Amino acid sequence: MKHLKDYSAQKMLRGAVAAGLLATSLQALPLLQPATAQRPIGVVLNGQVINFGGAAPTQVGGRVLVPLRGVFESLGATVNYDAPTSTIFATRDDTRMQLRLGSSEASVNGQTRYLDVPAQARNGRTLVPLRFVSETLGATVS
Repeated sequence: MKHLKDYSAQKMLRGAVAAGLLATSLQALPLLQPATAQRPIGVVLNGQVINFGGAAPTQVGGRVLVPLRGVFESLGATVNYDAPTSTIFATRDDTRMQLRLGSSEASVNGQTRYLDVPAQARNGRTLVPLRFVSETLGATVS
């Protein structure tokens, strides 16, 4: 009978140790999360954060994509969209830009410019590489 009590006590002890290890492991999980979670990307222009509404900037292929209209208009450009051709037109002073959704090519003052990532639609907004937008209108990205 003593042997059964010892066995039961050992089984209970093993269960308690296992439960303690499990609880400790679960508490440590947040520390073991992969470092792939991204913080929201913000864009600041002349000290002011640009609010993009429903389509936040995102990262694709190592490039930051931003809603074209938000940045262009913040830089003083006029933006129009032609739905039948899926083409975006933007104008600021003497700079004229034309870009088709899904394309890696844009026309800026009649010259072909290449985007690192094609223009894409998300949540009803056209996303393009931030560097393309800023360089097209003479701004600096760092």
